[in-house]
Amino acid sequence: MTNEALLAAYLMFEQDALQDRAEAVRIATLKYKAGATDLLPVLQLQTDQIATQVELIKARNAQLANRIDLHLALGGSFDTSPAVAPPKYDWQ
Repeated sequence: MTNEALLAAYLMFEQDALQDRAEAVRIATLKYKAGATDLLPVLQLQTDQIATQVELIKARNAQLANRIDLHLALGGSFDTSPAVAPPKYDWQ
């Protein structure tokens, strides 16, 4: 498996984990509002959710950095001018 494929799989895993953690926070908040639990479990779940968001951002950053490195390795640059001039249309 390539590094890009591993990162893509990891991104999918982290996105699923983030959805699960968001749902856990939602349920814990409902329980807290109903008086069935105290605030500590809600805060712990929110901490886990934020940590998962951080991991997702790190993985996306790594994926983008890999793509930039590949672009540069293949001779690309960061010029502001486009590589190919857009076609000119005569609409008259």
